[in-house]
Amino acid sequence: MSNRGCPFSCGFCSKTFRRLRSRSAAHVGLEIEMLKDRFGVNGIFFNDELLVLDKKRIHELCEILKPLKVKWMGQARVDTVDEDSLRCMKDAGCISVGLGIESGSQRLLDRMNKKITIDKSLKAIAAARKAGLDPIIQCIYGYPGECRETIEETLA
Repeated sequence: MSNRGCPFSCGFCSKTFRRLRSRSAAHVGLEIEMLKDRFGVNGIFFNDELLVLDKKRIHELCEILKPLKVKWMGQARVDTVDEDSLRCMKDAGCISVGLGIESGSQRLLDRMNKKITIDKSLKAIAAARKAGLDPIIQCIYGYPGECRETIEETLA
C-alpha cells in the first residue's frame, strides 16, 4: 500500500479510513526494491483504495518505479486519470488500472454520490486503452434502485 483512505464519499464504500494518508513515493520505491532484491518479486498489486489521486504523486511514483522494472497495477477513479498520467504509468511498468465505473446509469451514479458521468467513464476507458493499459471495469449490480433498465444501461 502506498496510501490508505479515500477523500470521496461514495454511498456504497466500506472504506476503513475516511482521510487519505500517503506514504512518500521514495519510501514506496525503497520497499519495492527490497522486495525485489530479497524475495525476487517482479509484480506488485497496489492495494490502495485509490492509488491514482494526485497527478504529481503518480508521476513521481512512476519515475521511481520505472528503473525497478516491475509490473504493477492499481486503482483509479475515472476523474483522476488522463492520457498523460496513464502513459506515464504504462512506461513505468503498469499493466492494468482498475476503474470504478460502478454503473452505466447516470441516475444510479447520482444515487451513489459517485460524482462522475457516463461520458467521463467512457473517456477514461478509451484513454487507458490508448495508453496500452488493460482497464479493469468495476461495476456494482444490485445497488438500491437497480432495475432491469439500469442493468441494461450498464451492459450497453
